[in-house]
Amino acid sequence: MNLQAFVEHYGLAAIFVAAIFEGETIFLIGAFLARVGYLELPAVMAAAGVGAFVGDNFWFWVGRHHGPALLRRFPRVAQAVPRVNALIARWRFLAVVMLRFAVGLRTPGPAVIGMGPMPGWQFVLANALGAVLWALVIGGLGWTFGALAERWLGEARKVEEIALGLVALLLVAVPVARVILRRLHERATGTGGAA
Repeated sequence: MNLQAFVEHYGLAAIFVAAIFEGETIFLIGAFLARVGYLELPAVMAAAGVGAFVGDNFWFWVGRHHGPALLRRFPRVAQAVPRVNALIARWRFLAVVMLRFAVGLRTPGPAVIGMGPMPGWQFVLANALGAVLWALVIGGLGWTFGALAERWLGEARKVEEIALGLVALLLVAVPVARVILRRLHERATGTGGAA
C-alpha cells in the first residue's frame, strides 16, 4: 500500500486517535491533506472533534474516580493542578473550553478538573463546545496552510508530494521527539513518569 492509499484509508482513524491525546500536529496535517484532496475537511474536523471530546471525557472520569493514584503515578498531572485550578476558579465553564487550546494542559487538565467539584454534566457540555471550536479553528488553520502552500508552490502535484512527504516525516518525527523530550525532562527534574 502506498502512502496516498494509506492516508486515504487510515487518515481519519489516525486523526481520531491522535485527537484523544494532544493531536494538533496530526490534525493540522489532516486538514492540509483535505485541502489538497486526499481527505474531506468536514470528515477530518469531525474525526478530530469527536476524538478530542472522547479523550477529555475519559480523562475527566479517570480523574474523578482515580485522582490520588493518578497524581502519584504521573507527576505531569500533579504539576498541572495549580494552573488548572486557577483557571477553573476564575473562568469555571469557559476554563474547560480554554484548556482545549492550552498546549501541555490539554491532557492533564480534564483529569485535574475531574478531581474537583465541577459536575460531570457541566464538564461534558463545556467539553463538547471546546471540541467543536477546537476542530473548527485547527481545521481551518490546516486548510489555510494548504491553500497558502498551493499559492506559493504553484503546481498542485508538487504540493501533494510535499504534503505526503511531511506526513511521513511527522508520523515518525513527532512521536520520537516527544519521547526524547520526555526523557530529557525526567532526567532534568528527577521524575520517573509522564502523563
